Amino acid sequence: MSKIASASLPSGAKRVGIEQVSVAEKNGFRRPFNVNGSNNIFRLPHMLISFQDYELQNNEKIDLEQIRERLLGEVEEIKSRGTKDEVKLVTVNGTKYMIHKMYYGEDCTTSFISEQKGKNGLKGQLLFKKQNSTEAEKVLNEFLNGIKFFNIND
Repeated sequence: MSKIASASLPSGAKRVGIEQVSVAEKNGFRRPFNVNGSNNIFRLPHMLISFQDYELQNNEKIDLEQIRERLLGEVEEIKSRGTKDEVKLVTVNGTKYMIHKMYYGEDCTTSFISEQKGKNGLKGQLLFKKQNSTEAEKVLNEFLNGIKFFNIND
């Protein structure tokens, strides 16, 4: 599933294809689920989760703190979209992640991106309804705790 890490999926996760994501979106979610070419898409009761590796080119670096600050600085745009956003940094098993929760009425997404390990990292997204926020938080925590990065030297 990933070239840079192993991941434990939450109990009951079923792999789905992009066409099934479209059906799920049409059957209740107003917000599109942006999978960005990921083949790691899973359906759980009341939500979708996807994840994929990312690779940086040349000497690029990801600074999660800078990304977080930029997102927090977009308050006026966030208000104009009619959304409520939360951005935080967490460390799980020695790896730092930026978590970005976006609430669009009853639809919610939580995106995550890990700090880079060499030139690589892991990113993903959950799509769920507001009433399932507590369940989505548990799924995200379980998923992040189940990620084990391989030893990558470059």
